[in-house]
Amino acid sequence: MLPGFSPTDAPTILSSDITNATAASSTHIVLTISPNECYTPRLLLNGGDRMFRTLIPLLALSVSALAFADPDEEIDLLSDDAPEVADPTQLGMSAGPEDETEEEAVIQAAPAADPTKGPGPLSLDVAMADPFQDTFPLTVTAVEKDAVVVELPIFVGRSKFDVEKPFSIKAEIFLGDTPVGITTTEVVEASIADLGPSFVFIRYFVAVNDRVGEISMKISKDGEELFTTSTRYAL
Repeated sequence: MLPGFSPTDAPTILSSDITNATAASSTHIVLTISPNECYTPRLLLNGGDRMFRTLIPLLALSVSALAFADPDEEIDLLSDDAPEVADPTQLGMSAGPEDETEEEAVIQAAPAADPTKGPGPLSLDVAMADPFQDTFPLTVTAVEKDAVVVELPIFVGRSKFDVEKPFSIKAEIFLGDTPVGITTTEVVEASIADLGPSFVFIRYFVAVNDRVGEISMKISKDGEELFTTSTRYAL
C-alpha cells in the first residue's frame, strides 16, 4: 500500500507512486487504474511541494483519457507516450473563476435593462411661474468642433384650461448680432397635457466661427414679442 492511503479507502480508484528527488532529478508519477470504478484522483502532498499542486489539474484531466485503457496497464503521465490531456471545456467541465476574462465577468454581472422604465419626469419648477415668461435659461446642450446646440424650454400652460385657442411660438436665433435661424412651433389643444404643466422646447443647431461667443433667442407668440434670452458658449 502506498503512503497516504488507508485500507478503508473504498473503492481504491487511483493510486500514485511519487518520487520527489532533488532539483536536478525528475519527478515520476505512475497511475494504476482499477476497472469498473469511478476515476477520482487522490494525491499525497509531501511537504506542500508547489510542483505537486501544479500536477493535480493534470492528473484530474488525464483520468478522462484513460477511461478505455487496459485496467492493468501502468501509464507514465510525464512520458512522451502519455495520452493527450483533453480540454476541460470539451469534457463538459466549466472553467474556474480564475479562467474568466475581465470582459466576461463584466458581461455576466451586468443587469438586464428594464424596457418599462423611462428617463423620469421633467425637472422644471413652475410653482411660481406664469406662462410665456422668461422662466428658464437658454442652455448649451452639446458642443462640436465648430458648432453648438442650444435649448430653451418655454412654459405655456398648467392645464388645457390655460389654452383657449391654438397659437404659434417663433424663435429667432442670433450668433452675436447675426441672425442664424428661425424656427416656429404650432401649438393646438391636443398639444397640452391634461394632468400637468406643458412646455414648448426650442432646440437649435448653431454653426459658429469663434471658439467663444454668445447666442441669443428672441421669442414671439402669434407675432407678439415675449422676451429675449441669451447664453455664452465655448468650444
